[in-house]
Amino acid sequence: MVMRSAGVRARPVSDPPGHTVRESRLATGISLRELARRIGVSAATLHAIETGKTELAVSRLRDIADALHTTPGQLLDTAAAPTPAAGSWGGGGQRGDRSGSW
Repeated sequence: MVMRSAGVRARPVSDPPGHTVRESRLATGISLRELARRIGVSAATLHAIETGKTELAVSRLRDIADALHTTPGQLLDTAAAPTPAAGSWGGGGQRGDRSGSW
């Protein structure tokens, strides 16, 4: 699926953060139960995060990133975030000026 918006380059919609958490966990060889223990939640809660059945709080994201020796940004897959197309940001306006668009 590709998202399109005026002035935004089309990029594929990234997987939910939980999917990246699972991939990172598996890549480091840590079991679901072990990661859950390290971050202080039940295995069921971590499974719900990995499958997208529960939202991932910022504080929990930091805990998971620390336990997996990575960064929250890598777990969020920031490379897939939309970026403004060249020249599309209005810039140069006063603080609070919303005339620029993405």
